[in-house]
Amino acid sequence: MKKYSELIHNSSHGNPDFARVTIFFKRIIKNREPHLFNISRYVFKDNKTKYQFCGKDSTKDKIKTYLKEQGIGLDHDRFIILQGEVENISLLKPKAEKENEDGMLEFLDDIIGTAIYKKPIEELNNGVIEMYKEVVFKKAKCNEAEHYKMILFDQVTNIVRTMRINNSIIEWEYKINCFEMVELQRKIDNIQKKLTRDINLEKELDEDEKRLDQEIKNYNERKCQNLKKIESEKTEMDKIKKEISDLTNEELKNKLKQESVTKEIDCIIETNKKLFVEIEIMTKQPKEINKKLTILKEKLENENSEINTIAQKKIIAEEEFVRKKKALYDTELNERDGKVQEEKSKLREIINDKDKLMIKLNELSFEKNYAMDAVDELKKSIKIKDDLLDSTGIEYNVWKDKLNNINNEILSEEVKHRNISEKMNSVRNEIENERKELLEFKNNYDLMISVDLEPVDKISEYLMKLNYKGFRGRLGDLCHIDKKYDIALSTLGGKLLDNYVVDTVEDAQYLINKLRVDKIGKGSFMVIDKIAVFDKMNEKRKYPLQSQRAFDLLNIFDPNIMKCFYFILRESLVVNTIDDIEPLKKALFGNFKKIVTLDGTIFENSGKITGGGRPLSGKIGAKNCISNKETTKGKEEYQARVKEKEYKLSKLQEEYNKLLNSKNSIKKILNKLNLNLETYSQKITIIKRTLETNEKSKELLKKQLSDAIDRMNEIKVDEESKRLLENQIEKCQEEIFQKEKSLNEIQNEYNTINDKILELRNNILGCLEKEYNQKLENTNLLREEISQTNKNLKKLEHKLYRTTTSLHDNEQKLDKLNNTINNLNTTEETSKNRMVKLKNLLSQSIELVNNLQNNYNNNKKYIGDLQIKKNDVSNRLSIVKISLEKDNLELHKSKKHFDKLEILKNNARYTFFKEMIFLPDDIISFSTDESFYNKNVYNAEKEFVQMLDNYEYNEENGLVYVNVKPYAIDEIENMSYGEVGNIKKKLGSLHNMSKVPIDTDIINEFIKRSNRLISSTNIFNEFKEIYDNLKNKYEKMTEIRLQEFNKGFNIISRNIKQIYQQITFGGDAEIEPIDKFDPYNYGIVFKVRPPEKCWKKIMNLSGGEKTLASLSLVFALHSFNPVPFYIMDEIDAALDFRNVRIIADYINERTQNAQFIVISLRKEMYEQCKKLLGVWKLCDSTYCLIQKLDEHKKGCNYNIFSEDHSESRKLNDIYDSLKALFT
Repeated sequence: MKKYSELIHNSSHGNPDFARVTIFFKRIIKNREPHLFNISRYVFKDNKTKYQFCGKDSTKDKIKTYLKEQGIGLDHDRFIILQGEVENISLLKPKAEKENEDGMLEFLDDIIGTAIYKKPIEELNNGVIEMYKEVVFKKAKCNEAEHYKMILFDQVTNIVRTMRINNSIIEWEYKINCFEMVELQRKIDNIQKKLTRDINLEKELDEDEKRLDQEIKNYNERKCQNLKKIESEKTEMDKIKKEISDLTNEELKNKLKQESVTKEIDCIIETNKKLFVEIEIMTKQPKEINKKLTILKEKLENENSEINTIAQKKIIAEEEFVRKKKALYDTELNERDGKVQEEKSKLREIINDKDKLMIKLNELSFEKNYAMDAVDELKKSIKIKDDLLDSTGIEYNVWKDKLNNINNEILSEEVKHRNISEKMNSVRNEIENERKELLEFKNNYDLMISVDLEPVDKISEYLMKLNYKGFRGRLGDLCHIDKKYDIALSTLGGKLLDNYVVDTVEDAQYLINKLRVDKIGKGSFMVIDKIAVFDKMNEKRKYPLQSQRAFDLLNIFDPNIMKCFYFILRESLVVNTIDDIEPLKKALFGNFKKIVTLDGTIFENSGKITGGGRPLSGKIGAKNCISNKETTKGKEEYQARVKEKEYKLSKLQEEYNKLLNSKNSIKKILNKLNLNLETYSQKITIIKRTLETNEKSKELLKKQLSDAIDRMNEIKVDEESKRLLENQIEKCQEEIFQKEKSLNEIQNEYNTINDKILELRNNILGCLEKEYNQKLENTNLLREEISQTNKNLKKLEHKLYRTTTSLHDNEQKLDKLNNTINNLNTTEETSKNRMVKLKNLLSQSIELVNNLQNNYNNNKKYIGDLQIKKNDVSNRLSIVKISLEKDNLELHKSKKHFDKLEILKNNARYTFFKEMIFLPDDIISFSTDESFYNKNVYNAEKEFVQMLDNYEYNEENGLVYVNVKPYAIDEIENMSYGEVGNIKKKLGSLHNMSKVPIDTDIINEFIKRSNRLISSTNIFNEFKEIYDNLKNKYEKMTEIRLQEFNKGFNIISRNIKQIYQQITFGGDAEIEPIDKFDPYNYGIVFKVRPPEKCWKKIMNLSGGEKTLASLSLVFALHSFNPVPFYIMDEIDAALDFRNVRIIADYINERTQNAQFIVISLRKEMYEQCKKLLGVWKLCDSTYCLIQKLDEHKKGCNYNIFSEDHSESRKLNDIYDSLKALFT
């Protein structure tokens, strides 16, 4: 029920505010006092409810707990048995198919009480499944981690070996570098002294330049601040001016309004004066009007009395006139009147004949006349169309002239726009070209001043010292690349990058002879003149999948060198990883020469893969990209050209901005002109359509006129018939004339007799009638005058009211206008005060702006003076720098070698891994038998590991660089050249050893995989333990549920068999699980064998059999879980009288241990009860009757109770009629 308030009783005796139900409980125990308590529930009209326990407020949960303690559980005891529940038992399936449905299994599970385990078991089962998935997943993780660890083991071993070889190389190179540095130091010290003086001067000038820059910057900041303040003050001035303008306008409006209001006040005052005068006059007029009314009424009474006297006389005279008229003239008058009527009738007949002839005549010429009228109408319409076409043509020519003017303007502006656009495109292209050239010059200049000019080996050093004109340098050193592509391009170029580039064959032969003669070594040469220019070299295009042509990644300054590199690289492509190669091959359809990855793996068109095992690096890049021809003069030229390009680029940008502004302004004009053009075009189109329409209409009218004239000419009139009709009409007209003449003669005779009668009447009644009419006329005049006087009086009253009202309204309006004048005066005074303040503020702002402008001009002038000083200092500084550069060039040959040795010495560091402490011993063991063993390296590595043990290194990067331990000066100075030679031999053997790239990511990955293996194993064990615990808990709870269910099920099964046999006298029933080992799998089936019938499922029984079987199950359930009392609602509805008696007897037997409250409409049921209770409604009130059955049999009276206790006595009087109901 959605609203419990619907249970509240409604009746004509008054509606209560609440409904209440109270249940009284009495627990009876032998030899003890009975335990009494009651529980009440209230429902109120606001749908709220409350509970009471023994008259005291309580809660639902507390009452449930107390009832459970008393053996009345509200959850599983099911002490209420409803008719619908009994019927539904027979419809239950063995097991519910859906979650919220009921089945026999769920029904018994709920009764037995094992349903409480369902949700926990499901949650545990879901947890076991999820944990099993996790355990399997964690185990797979462990196996995966172990597999990857084993893959990385050999790679980490090779990396550690390479690290130790590199550290040994660094150790021996460090010793050689120390020896060479001692030799060069003396030479460098002498040259440094010369440069000290110039450097100090340069510092002084540089400081002066910086100081001047700072001063200029400070003054520029002040200038900008002044400019901002000026702008801000100007904005404030504009605001003040605007406010002054607004106040002036407002003041003007106020004055105009004051004048208007003043005029209105004067007008109202003048009007009021007039109204006062009118009111004075109107207050006097009613008296005069009333006096006049009285006189007029008296006159009217006199006239009325005289009229009555004359009327009597007139009646007598009229009787005499009638008598004489009848005797003298009536006969003759009637005779003449008859003749007049007869002549008029004949005249009408002739006129009718004439009209008929006229109609025939009109019908005869109707078509001809209609056609002539149509022709006239069409001629008029054609003339109107001609006038309209003339006016529209004039209008069309005017708009066409406007359109031509607009088109000419648009063409002119479009020509301007096109010229500017072309010029902008030209300037834009020029800007792009200048930017590219500027970027190239800047890159070249940066490279010229940044690259290391040292050759990479002895042969290169020897060849450069020759300073031979045709020698360019080592090929790999003559370009600049991004370090990202070093391995790819070095591996792709290979040994060809070590070739030396010369201009001609003669140059190559000369240098080869020099190397042979001086016994320096051998070298391979590449001759520029012998390499052809390739067509595809300068063709740049986009390649699929973000691949790039290797040649396009080079930055080459000399065009002659470009063809050398293209000769080696050709159309080879570069991709990121191996995974990108197959898609690229498919996209290119196999049309490629080579593809190289960033890690140095080369794929050839034939399918061959090279370079992946031993990728090269460091063979290409700007180590010596500037040839020996490029001197200080070349750098200055590059710097000058960079400045020239920057200046030209700024000028081009200014020109482009001016063109852009002009283009935008022309575009605005064009938009406006196009809008007008569209408007004019639409107007001309409309006029043109109108002209065309009118022309078509005119042509159509002309055609219609021609057709109408033709039709008019085609129409023929019967002239003979027309002439006959006209003659007949003339004859009729003559007859009409004769008849009218005869009628006039007879009418004159009739009029003569009538005149005699009138004369007789005048002789007899003339004076009296005149006097009577005169009196009547005077009376009517008096009445009209009285009526008019009354109307005037009312009008006067109404006018007086309106005048008074107008006067009052004018007074109120006058007050409002005076208030308005006062408000306007106040506003005017406020505006004047505000105007004075604003003018003062404006004058202050103007003065402040002037001061700020003066400061701005002074700062600008001072900045110009400082700029001149700075330019002077810059010029001096550039002279000093040039001098220093010359000195540095002289020092360069001696110093550059020392710088390189010093860099190598300072950068000489052992490379170790921070992760070495985490590597296993079989990887980091360092044997003295190794060919690359070095005692110093061994000791350094040992110290490093000890440092790691003491947590002395906190480097974030995986690689740790440890400085090489310096040698004693005496030890270096005592070294001989022979010892140096032996060390170099060892270095050569170390360099030739196989090495792998040092990749800390692999080591980190190895350690990570090792740690991940340990972590995964621990996590797996934890999850496995949780999984085992959950599984055991699930199995244990499932077993407990099954045991408890089987225990209760066996009890119910025995009871149902016994009860069914008892109530059916020989039948049999049983419940059994479909799966005996797991009843929760398929559910419970309820089988019944009615007496003398076969076994059937309950759903296949008849209605009564279903009810008996269902009741046997219900009684068996309560045998398993009994309660002190039961409430049954019409459980016998589907039974016949015999089975009702059986069920009643069975319930009667059960009353020994429990109380039964049964709601029934069957006599067989309530005959077996001990006490009857009847409820009914009568006279809009509810009544109940309680009677013990044994007292009823003895003939005792009923006790009838009513809601209205005063009526109970009356209702007991109808006992006899109600007694029949229960018998």
